[in-house]
Amino acid sequence: MKLLKVVIFCFLVLGLCGNLFAQSVGGTTASSEPTELEKEITERAASIEITRLETKDPLYSIELRNAGLNDFFRLLAHDYDMNVLVDDRVAGYITASFTNLSLEAALDNIAEMYGLLLEKNKDVIKVKPNLITKTIVFKHVSAESFLNGLAATSLGSQATAGSTGGTSSTVSGSEEGLATVYDLLSELGKIFLGKQRNLIMVIDYPENVKRIENFAQAVDGSMDTRIFKLKYISSKEIATEFEEDDDEGFVLEGVGSGSSSSSSSSGSSN
Repeated sequence: MKLLKVVIFCFLVLGLCGNLFAQSVGGTTASSEPTELEKEITERAASIEITRLETKDPLYSIELRNAGLNDFFRLLAHDYDMNVLVDDRVAGYITASFTNLSLEAALDNIAEMYGLLLEKNKDVIKVKPNLITKTIVFKHVSAESFLNGLAATSLGSQATAGSTGGTSSTVSGSEEGLATVYDLLSELGKIFLGKQRNLIMVIDYPENVKRIENFAQAVDGSMDTRIFKLKYISSKEIATEFEEDDDEGFVLEGVGSGSSSSSSSSGSSN
């Protein structure tokens, strides 16, 4: 009897241990937290290697792989006695390979690639986003309606603004999927409404400012075309268009009032 109790107790203990082990394994498998090995692999994926070459002038071999821009600038300041002041808006990662190049030349190329501005003041290099300011003047569209997308909607047709990079932004008359000027801004870009009703001021990277300028010209130019057509259309064409619209049940405001008054006057004369 005692032997039977001991055997049953052992089975219960083994069963409890098995459940605990299964829960532990299941918890480890279901966990989304990265392991220490995965963290180490991730950290090794980003690397910065700068080697001084055996040349008369201070030239270097630079290997960057998924390296943070801030980390690269910090390394230059710490290990190579360079006074670098980095704007807190500078962000991003870089993968590049340079050889037989000075550190200053490498900085210039990286700055050009990532839209950064290097300001050298004596022994200090200031790194900040290369943001420019552009004032855009409209001839036929109000600045407020342009910013609200109303000008693009009133066109009833598509206006496309191209860019040097081969991309474009299309504005359609339909409200669904309507692109606005704000879609062309970068994360740091801003647009301000001017004191005059036909002015806006754009602050952004040069490429983004150019796209917005092209977009504004396309919208304003399309409105200019409509105004030109209305200015030089003949009275006969207006009357014909009025008759066609009247047959379809539409009313063309401001057109045909003269003809109706002349009809009534002729009727009264008769």
